Amino acid sequence: ILKDVGAAQIITEPLTADDKKLYSTLRSPRDSVADFILSDLDKAISLLKTKSELTKTSEYQRISKDAALAFKSRVALYEGSWEKYHNGTPFGVANANYNEFFTAAADAAKNLIDNFGYRLDDDYASVFTHHELSGTPIASKEIIFARQFDHVKYNVTWAASGEQMNTWPNGIGLTRSAIRSYLCSDGLPISLSPSYVSDTSLNTITQNRDPRLAMTIYTPGELWRVSGTGDSTMFPDAFVGPNGGPLTTGYVARKFYINDAFETAGQNRLTWDHITVYFRYAEVLLNYAEAKAELGQFNQSDADISVNQL
Repeated sequence: ILKDVGAAQIITEPLTADDKKLYSTLRSPRDSVADFILSDLDKAISLLKTKSELTKTSEYQRISKDAALAFKSRVALYEGSWEKYHNGTPFGVANANYNEFFTAAADAAKNLIDNFGYRLDDDYASVFTHHELSGTPIASKEIIFARQFDHVKYNVTWAASGEQMNTWPNGIGLTRSAIRSYLCSDGLPISLSPSYVSDTSLNTITQNRDPRLAMTIYTPGELWRVSGTGDSTMFPDAFVGPNGGPLTTGYVARKFYINDAFETAGQNRLTWDHITVYFRYAEVLLNYAEAKAELGQFNQSDADISVNQL
């Protein structure tokens, strides 16, 4: 509601069908709505268990104190940014005190950084290809909260339901503007970096670039598909799919793609469970860095525990 409409009615008790509040046109200012959300999150944080305290197998997908803190950092950073950059416009807030929100975002993120034992996974790509969250704690030390959608329980195969990103051929492609937004390994954008090579060939596109780019798109010679019989297909040296198959943009998403999920040769049906990650530690690090920068307090030690980790 905050993102969609901003100012809104705050209802704190059940209403009957004829209650006049249902038909009221009065709204609370958007900063009051944000304060109400953060107040709810603070109460949740005080009452919830940490993820490490959820020891039962049946609990590992429950909302935890960790997730509530991550959500608080997201909400507070969003509202602080909105109020700061809409200040003085019709979409702004009168007497906006956006630094309070930036401080709340930074504090929630720092709490997670200091006290909850999260770290970035060594393999960036694997964070997005988990197909099973069984066991406690979740194997990934970067995932704060995720849900597992069991294909047996929901009686569905993702290919049959239109979930094509994990099937043959991979139907998800990045745009050229997205590719060009990745920095070079020296930290400069491609328009300024002397180490930039080119993006006209898949053989050179990831050279001297942020290593996350190489783990986000497919490049020639990488394993593309493993069938149930052990046959493998490698990604070709071209902006086309293996065997000339159709692609959307030529920049094929490696992110989210599970290349060994095929039960038999030639079978497109994916029957693995589907994982959706809602909060991960990388976002918390970025939230902290951005909030501190907006406060004018970002320094080298802040960089070392946040963006430099990424």
